Amino acid sequence: MGCINLKSTRKQNIEDALIKTLVQRSQALTSESEQSPIPQEKSEKLKELESRLDALEKIPGFDPDLENLKNKIRQQIAEEINPFISDSILNKSTEEIIRAGNNLAIWHTLSPDDKVKIFQQIVYRIAVQNGEVKEVALKI
Repeated sequence: MGCINLKSTRKQNIEDALIKTLVQRSQALTSESEQSPIPQEKSEKLKELESRLDALEKIPGFDPDLENLKNKIRQQIAEEINPFISDSILNKSTEEIIRAGNNLAIWHTLSPDDKVKIFQQIVYRIAVQNGEVKEVALKI
């Protein structure tokens, strides 16, 4: 769309403002549901997956099917730790994505393509005026 605002801003400034808003909203959503903003211990699902992997690792010998199962569990563990590393994030609701991103470090580990996918799903509008980010409106 057309814009009469002739001053622009750097892409990094927009991204920084967006990530800051996402982390703040995530922490607010988490505290609204009376949970700690950053989980201090592993989830039950993560503990169960790690236990399964540990049991499989103790089986001697090499079996391709067993190795495939180990790799599948490793992938599930990775997704449980950081839900942004797979396309499964696209099947999550806006609120689930924002809740999962309550850790600032997670947003900085994403590739530019992953950020675009996620941002399109959760961002309604970003307003820039006179070279400054004035508003980040989320879809929630």
